[in-house]
Amino acid sequence: MTSDETTLRRILEAAYELFTEKGYRGSSMREIAEKSGIKAGSIYNHFKNKEELFEAVFIEKHPLFRILS
Repeated sequence: MTSDETTLRRILEAAYELFTEKGYRGSSMREIAEKSGIKAGSIYNHFKNKEELFEAVFIEKHPLFRILS
């Protein structure tokens, strides 16, 4: 697994945890970045916005949606 893939995994896991705990509106990109161990601005190298990140988490965590997309 490359460094980018590892970072992406950490972001997705952190986002999943925060979305589960605080909901979509209660979670910020800054918090997700901090929880995943990267600088706040770096998260935008992987996702253009929170909506795109939420969609990626949803696809990752819900296999049926992955099949349909």
